[in-house]
Amino acid sequence: MDTFAGWPAVAAIGLMLLGLAMTACRIAVRGLFGALSVAVLSFPVMWLLAKFVFGDVSRYLPAAIFSDGADGKDQIIIASILCTILGGVIIAAGAVWLLRRIDGLTTRKP
Repeated sequence: MDTFAGWPAVAAIGLMLLGLAMTACRIAVRGLFGALSVAVLSFPVMWLLAKFVFGDVSRYLPAAIFSDGADGKDQIIIASILCTILGGVIIAAGAVWLLRRIDGLTTRKP
């Protein structure tokens, strides 16, 4: 199998998650406080994702996506890091957006 075979899949995973993270942050962040909230909340979420969900993404993806040998291990590691970091940012941005929406509903004047 070609050693270059898995890198396009890793790039596709990274670009997809990067687009989702940028969209989620664009929707959630409305100033410095929102940006700091996403940054602070993303770290515990990343830890939880790494420990309980995405520790190794090769369990969730077909084996044929990654190359064989050491290059395939590098691809799995990079894909796992991308999923953990960007997944944490996406979930934190969603939580900030949800909290902002709940605060907007509760503080409305009649």
